[in-house]
Amino acid sequence: MSCRAEHTCDATPAAASAPWASADVGACCGATIKSKGSPADNADRRLLGAISTGSRSALRLLHAEYFTRLVGFFTHLMPSPTPEVVDDLIADTLFDVWRTSGTFASDSSVHVAIMRIAWTHGKKHLASSEARQPTLEPLYGTRDRQTRLAGRTEAEQLTAAALAALSPIGRVVIHLVYSGHSRQEVADIVSTPRESVDAHLSSWMSARAGVWSQVTRT
Repeated sequence: MSCRAEHTCDATPAAASAPWASADVGACCGATIKSKGSPADNADRRLLGAISTGSRSALRLLHAEYFTRLVGFFTHLMPSPTPEVVDDLIADTLFDVWRTSGTFASDSSVHVAIMRIAWTHGKKHLASSEARQPTLEPLYGTRDRQTRLAGRTEAEQLTAAALAALSPIGRVVIHLVYSGHSRQEVADIVSTPRESVDAHLSSWMSARAGVWSQVTRT
């Protein structure tokens, strides 16, 4: 699991995206999100069963299936993500999946359970980073990010800045919903009540409305 995350992902939810209230099904990183008990979820469980017996080919298949979506997840979560940090977090996540493959979570789909593990590792990394560096530079303040933002429209720049100003859980909620997860799935992934997910989404919609209000006045 040493595939390098050569990511330049700087995506933010597009201003013209469909309203979050309708995001009850969808696709994540080009792959259909798998509900518990679906044929695709059952296929993932067969992969996990093979992994638990030592199958390296099954582990490679699972890694290939989840690598891109985990890159997107950690890129949106981290304040200043680097390929090395994202690689390490993906490796830690999939190591835990491998370690628990024989007794994997049965209360949700495999997809939701894996993203829940990813959230746990992301939170731990953020906590340790903040402890080591209390004055961490904000997401939108890095030179590399400023360079990427320079090529955007004013609306896109303001939207990116508004997203960057959210709390980590807020950014994760927005990323997961806009990549096609239902609000209940998001609540299960970040271990919070669905009402809290709705509150994060409402705050984001208000912030995005403020962006467009600012753009239309200029």
